[in-house]
Amino acid sequence: MITPNIDSLVTDGTSFIRAHIPGGTCSAVCMPSRAMLHTGRSLFHIQNEGQEIPAEHTLLGEFLQSADYLCFGIGKWHNGSSSYARSFTAGDEIFFGGMWDHWNVPAHHYDPTGQYAEKVPYISDAFHSREVDIMQTDHITPGRHSTDLFADTAVDFLEKTPADKPFFLNVAFMAPTIHGRCRRSTRKCSIRRPLTYRTTSHRNTASTSASALCGMKS
Repeated sequence: MITPNIDSLVTDGTSFIRAHIPGGTCSAVCMPSRAMLHTGRSLFHIQNEGQEIPAEHTLLGEFLQSADYLCFGIGKWHNGSSSYARSFTAGDEIFFGGMWDHWNVPAHHYDPTGQYAEKVPYISDAFHSREVDIMQTDHITPGRHSTDLFADTAVDFLEKTPADKPFFLNVAFMAPTIHGRCRRSTRKCSIRRPLTYRTTSHRNTASTSASALCGMKS
């Protein structure tokens, strides 16, 4: 599998290989992880496990805006709409929350006011209840997987952004690769990368990381 553009990101870019989260403070590990990544703070120096990021915690996007960067956010943001508004000057297909149905993502278009106040009623379990809940969203694209929705939006941004304009593009996918076992309600399940991806070699060499990448992109 030849990936020259991804390879150039590795050779010419920066990889953060020592950033990690100890885990165990909350079930949504992505929430404190994102707060840590965007503030440069360690787990026990963020507020309320990252559910909100206070104004005194400068975000990466805020810092880059001061250097005249266009900051564009796509995908998942589980840290409150106010911190998103501070981080990004533009964006699209924004999902405020943890996990959801990948084929019916409740997303927002960018709101320059930073309010993201639109909500719609829905029934989460129509087979067992008529109870109506409220969902934060201004649109849903039914039948389009979250990975395609976010990736296509990112490609569209890259194609339309002038080459001489510095930018920070944050794309947060909802569909991570999960290794090992998990528990869904009362039954156990085992999630594994398909054999096709585990046996795929990168540049004709057996590369575990490359097969993981293939699985993530599936």
